[in-house]
Amino acid sequence: LKNLALTYNFTVKAYDNSYLESPQSNTMSVTTLASDIFAKDLQIIKYLEGTGNNKGLEIANKTGHKINLQGYKLSMQSKGTVYYFENPFELEGEIENNQSFVVVNPSANFSCFNNLNAKFVTAAPSLTFSGSNYVDLSYKSGTIDAIGVKGQDNSNANKSLYRKSEITNPTATFDINEWTTYNSDYCQGLGV
Repeated sequence: LKNLALTYNFTVKAYDNSYLESPQSNTMSVTTLASDIFAKDLQIIKYLEGTGNNKGLEIANKTGHKINLQGYKLSMQSKGTVYYFENPFELEGEIENNQSFVVVNPSANFSCFNNLNAKFVTAAPSLTFSGSNYVDLSYKSGTIDAIGVKGQDNSNANKSLYRKSEITNPTATFDINEWTTYNSDYCQGLGV
């Protein structure tokens, strides 16, 4: 019931060891917020597709609470005779509210980011993407956030995409207007 200001009334009755009921407590009223500032889930905030193995993603938690990463995964769609998904990279651990983490390819060599500062360093298929691949962040079987369009060749080669700060929610439908585009290998502020 997000985006609805609803009022809920609560009362309490207690029972003692003899199962005698107490009088009802005073009523406490609570009203939900009409809207909130929190994201509905994790979101990819930076996508780096650069020279050679310079591949990286930054993922942020703006939900208002800590998130257990079990069940979250990064996937990449490849194309052979048909489009198919490579084995996903499964995330683990936790991420606090208002925190982000970086996932990079182990052979990445960015001038402004040390791989030792990444939470995950992996050569999993999802971190070997090219700009033509569709990449998604999913929870269990549902896509939460996406870079590119599923089932087609994309045009994100040699670009660093930084999500605009006013975009607070992830989306399973990629919209380039939510992003600021930089040149290949741009990584200023990655992980900050």
